[in-house]
Amino acid sequence: MELRSISRPTGGMVTNRLLESDDVMEVELQQDARLAVQSVWVRPGLIAEYIQLLFNFIIGMITLSLVIKFILLIRNDVNLKLEHDVREALDKIATCKSNYYRNQCEPHMRVPALEVRCDEWSKCMNDKILPGSDYQWAKAWARTLAEVINAFFEAFSIRSFLFILVSIIGIIFVTNTSFGSYRVYLDKDTKTIRNA
Repeated sequence: MELRSISRPTGGMVTNRLLESDDVMEVELQQDARLAVQSVWVRPGLIAEYIQLLFNFIIGMITLSLVIKFILLIRNDVNLKLEHDVREALDKIATCKSNYYRNQCEPHMRVPALEVRCDEWSKCMNDKILPGSDYQWAKAWARTLAEVINAFFEAFSIRSFLFILVSIIGIIFVTNTSFGSYRVYLDKDTKTIRNA
């Protein structure tokens, strides 16, 4: 806001006061801007909030990475189990086919004593394999997850598992509580200094 272009009244004091008040406002705005930038570094409570946010972010990222790694490991195990199941089914079909032809189970050559067995082998060798069907996939997931959980609890006793769990939760709780109480303590000190 430029007031210098305004014509001067006979008493030049009014214009000078306006110019002085503009200069004062500009100086105050510059000081406020400097204080706002400095207040980030001067206020320890704000720094504590950022450190707490960083700590919680790191804990969250570690937890998320562990969960993702666990899911990927289970998925790999499930895929291996599905491949193993398909190989077993193919082996079973090959065995049935071998037994069917070795025992001459064709209808015109079939021995009456092997009628039931030949029908079983015929049915077995004509089975179709559907690798990766939803039922097989869900069954493999449930079986693998149960095996992993059982192996985990067999390796750890309940006491050690509870100790680890309580330790992790305690560290997170104590750290967040410490940061919170530190900010409250600093806010009280700041208010005391301002009031004095």
